Amino acid sequence: MAGNSLRSPTEPLKMTELNQLSPYLAQLKQNRHRQLLVVSGEHLWCYQQANDLLPVLLGKQIILSTHNELTNAQWPEHTHQLLGQEFDFAVYDGFSGISPDKLAALSGTITAGGLLILLLPEYKQLCDFKDPSFYIFQSAEQLNQHSHFNQRFASQLSKLAHISFDQALGLNIPKIEVQAREIQTEQQQAAVEMIIKHSLGRANRPLLLTADRGRGKSSALGLAAAQLVNQGKNVVITTSQRRAVESAFNHFAMQTQFSAQAESPLFRYIPPDQLISQAITADILFVDEAASLPVPILIELLKRFNRIIFATTIHGYEGTGRGFTLRFCPYLKQHFPDSRFVHLDEPIRFASNDPLEININQLLGLNADCTELKQLTAPLQFSEVSQATLCENEPLLQQTFALLVLAHYQTSANDFRHLLDAANLRIFVVAHQEEVIATALVAIEGELSNELSSAIVAGKRRPQGHLLAQSVAQIKQQQCFLTEPLARIVRIAVHPYFQSQNIGQQLLSFIETHVATNVAAIGASFGAYPVLVHFWMKQDYQVIKLGFKKDSISAEHACLVIKPITGLQLEINQLKQRFNRDFPLNCLHYLQHIEPKLLIELIEQLPHNQSEPDDLVAISQLCIIPSQLADHFACCWRVMWQQPAALKNCTEATQLLLTRLILQNKSPQQIEKISNFGGLKKLQAAIKHALLEWFTNLEC
Repeated sequence: MAGNSLRSPTEPLKMTELNQLSPYLAQLKQNRHRQLLVVSGEHLWCYQQANDLLPVLLGKQIILSTHNELTNAQWPEHTHQLLGQEFDFAVYDGFSGISPDKLAALSGTITAGGLLILLLPEYKQLCDFKDPSFYIFQSAEQLNQHSHFNQRFASQLSKLAHISFDQALGLNIPKIEVQAREIQTEQQQAAVEMIIKHSLGRANRPLLLTADRGRGKSSALGLAAAQLVNQGKNVVITTSQRRAVESAFNHFAMQTQFSAQAESPLFRYIPPDQLISQAITADILFVDEAASLPVPILIELLKRFNRIIFATTIHGYEGTGRGFTLRFCPYLKQHFPDSRFVHLDEPIRFASNDPLEININQLLGLNADCTELKQLTAPLQFSEVSQATLCENEPLLQQTFALLVLAHYQTSANDFRHLLDAANLRIFVVAHQEEVIATALVAIEGELSNELSSAIVAGKRRPQGHLLAQSVAQIKQQQCFLTEPLARIVRIAVHPYFQSQNIGQQLLSFIETHVATNVAAIGASFGAYPVLVHFWMKQDYQVIKLGFKKDSISAEHACLVIKPITGLQLEINQLKQRFNRDFPLNCLHYLQHIEPKLLIELIEQLPHNQSEPDDLVAISQLCIIPSQLADHFACCWRVMWQQPAALKNCTEATQLLLTRLILQNKSPQQIEKISNFGGLKKLQAAIKHALLEWFTNLEC
């Protein structure tokens, strides 16, 4: 049906339109498919249609909106509040803001035969529409004039097969084929059996279960856990957030006498950081949404548990599954040759080739995959691209975002909009014959007004954006870092196949050259693990802050690095000196628990100082009688910080032992518990050997 004129905002849904929709919905249910219905026009007209339509549609419903014109509307603050729920019909009010995370999460709650009803302005107006969510991606005193995300959203909608109901054009329903579908559970049952087999079989044979959303991955974990617990096994499940494993606990509860809320003592959720920091035992460890955790954390879990089942989503807002498989699978294959890999591609909650899944994946970039290129045969092209270019060049956009997904363990659908809409964002790519193999996002910060800068330094304001500028200004208590222009590397990503080929360093140099005339300094904030810290320090970036607490999800300390470009040399040098001055004492207290490898990497930026002859004599005596360590601890500590290169030049075993013993002041008993030397007598022998090796590297 097509209309010839703009309909009144109060005009109700016509019976003819409902009659057209009913057969389609009946067939949709028979096909076990879901679909997207876009209602577009003036906002009051859209609200009227939604209010008229929902009472006619029978089933469980939810409405996401900030406007009370929609009956029973709600607007959850956090995406996780939608997880684990199911609805036959859902309304998403785009006039309240197009939040990719919320929209993706809501689409995942729709059951077979259901509709996701999306309320939007007319497509032509959508190109220039600055919805409330647009402003989330802007920064204080910085504002983009155009939403490239909404422009692309409108363009993609015009190409995708979905139901559209436009105020001017009327109702348009796509063709639908007759496809009677049965629920396919064979794959899931096979996965459950595989999980049980690996849980009860030989140790050190990890299983990796991958799937797209809606394939029954988490429920398979719950079903398997029920059978294992019935056999008396102690099963622990972990992931970045407890709510992400609700489905596993729900399916476990269906098979046992326990409720999903009251956990069984034999099937418990424990956060990843506790599994690493505490002595927790379990017969089997399930790691759900493993892609939401950094690979170093997963490797540490492999060291602590000899029967592990990993499960992760390949596409979706929960994590970055594609990058996870590229980075983690090679490690499993190398270190655990008996590992098994299982992929679930048959949906459980709906049939395959689901229209709603196809549409949402394309609209929000959830299906972005990077190039499969494995060999470089031509020169690399380094360039800067604009958000407008990405909006108009879909292959370039998909490849760029796919690489960003690979680079970070927690990329969400909102990051897709950030790429297209964030204010003062500069985008750099490295291409090989039009295939993107590396990319970086750079936020231009600072140049704030004196009034706002003063309020930030005083702790009275914490405006949106300008993360690097505000962090450094708070440390130094100086406005210059807020009033001067700074560049922050938001993400830098190199395709896993081409890492360790100097491409990241070349890209960083290219960026520095291109921003040199516009910024005083450039920096970054990231989760500190040794390889990353080494990368930044090798490019002459100064570490000026290391967070005292580990992030509960990444289990890493936040690290802040900065490098002067055209200004602020004196101020940055003062920050470096302050960090170097405080770091040794912090390692005895607030940073006593950091990984020794990270500490050893950080001491490289410390200056070399002359040691006192008396200290060196005392250390030479200690090498003969290490039991006198308590008497000579202070001189060892002084010299180790005065001559950091001496420790850096030791073997890894000596570095780890002396770092814990001297720099972090851990007792021999603590070290024995951590490192398992086989008793204190063997540890004392190792200490003697380590001290002797270190002493031979000292400048006497």
